[in-house]
Amino acid sequence: MKKILSAFLAISMALTLGVFSASAATNDGMESVEQEMFDFHRMCDEATGNILEKYDTLLNGANDVDYISLATSLSMDKSDRITAMNFITQIYDNVDDYEQAYLKYYIKSYAPYTEEENLHHFCNELKTALPSTHATYNRTDAVNYALEYYDGTNSDYPNLRPMGGDCANFVSQCLYAGGKDMTGDWFIEKKNSTYPAPENVTQLNYSWKLADPSPWISAKEFNNFWSDYATTYEYKVTEYKTDHNTIFNETILRGDAVQLLKPVLWWYEGMHTMIIVGYNSSEHDFIYAAHSNNTKDSTILGNICNASGGAYDKYKLKFFHIS
Repeated sequence: MKKILSAFLAISMALTLGVFSASAATNDGMESVEQEMFDFHRMCDEATGNILEKYDTLLNGANDVDYISLATSLSMDKSDRITAMNFITQIYDNVDDYEQAYLKYYIKSYAPYTEEENLHHFCNELKTALPSTHATYNRTDAVNYALEYYDGTNSDYPNLRPMGGDCANFVSQCLYAGGKDMTGDWFIEKKNSTYPAPENVTQLNYSWKLADPSPWISAKEFNNFWSDYATTYEYKVTEYKTDHNTIFNETILRGDAVQLLKPVLWWYEGMHTMIIVGYNSSEHDFIYAAHSNNTKDSTILGNICNASGGAYDKYKLKFFHIS
C-alpha cells in the first residue's frame, strides 16, 4: 500500500496546483493527472470491495451480493455505495488493522455526502480526540506566520511547488505556528537538507519524514484529518455568494482554515487549502492567504465566487474553525 499511497501523494499535490491555474482546464498534463487520481481512488475502492467480499463470504457464505461492484459504483445514485458502507459498519470492529485503514478511508470519503444518519454517526464515531499540550490556539501567531511566509519558504519545511502544489503544507505550518501540536498523521520532520524543494516522491522521502498519505501536505487528507478535530461549516460556492452576509456571522475567525472542495460525482474532495487572515467587513467577506498561487489579500467573493465564467460554481467551500 505504501507505493500506491506515495503515488497518490504526488498526484494530489499536482491537482492542488491546478485549482487556480487559468490553463488547467485545457492542459493535457492536468487532464492526465486527474485521470491518475481517478484511477487511484478506483483502486482503493476495489480494495475495499474485496475486503467486503471476503467478510461477506465468511459470514454469509456464497450469495449474489457483489460488493466490489457496489463499492466502486460510479452511478449518481448513492444507494450502491450506501449498501457497501452499511456492511462496513457491521464488520469494522472485526477486521485487521490493514483492512480497517481501507474501510475507514472509504467511510470518511463518502459517508458525509449521504443523507444516512447512521453513516454520519458511524463516521463521527471514528473520530479521536486531538491531544494538545497548548491550552489555546494563538490566532495572531498563525496569521503573522502566514503573512511572513505567504510569498516565500521557511527552510524548516519543504517547498513543494516543484511537485505540483504547496497549499496544504503552508496552512499546516500556519496552524503549527499558532500552537497546534503535530499529532497522528499530521506531522513533518526534516531529515537532511539535500532536497529543500523536492521534485518527486523519492526526493521528498529522502529529506523529509511524513505520513503516507499525509494530511500535512495533501489537500484531500487535510480535509479528512481536520474534519475530525475542528468545527466545520460547509457551503456551496453559489450559496456563499448569495448568503455571505449570514455566513460571515458564523464562528469563522482569523487563523481558521478554509478549503475549496471539488465535486466528484455526488461527493466532494479537498482541492485547495487557505488560511483566513482578515475580514472585509464592508462586504461581509473573508480575506485569505495561500501558497501555490501566492497571496495574502485575496477574498472569497472576489477570487472564488466571482471567478471568470463561474469556474467554481459547482464547488464547495469548507471552513475549519480551529480551537
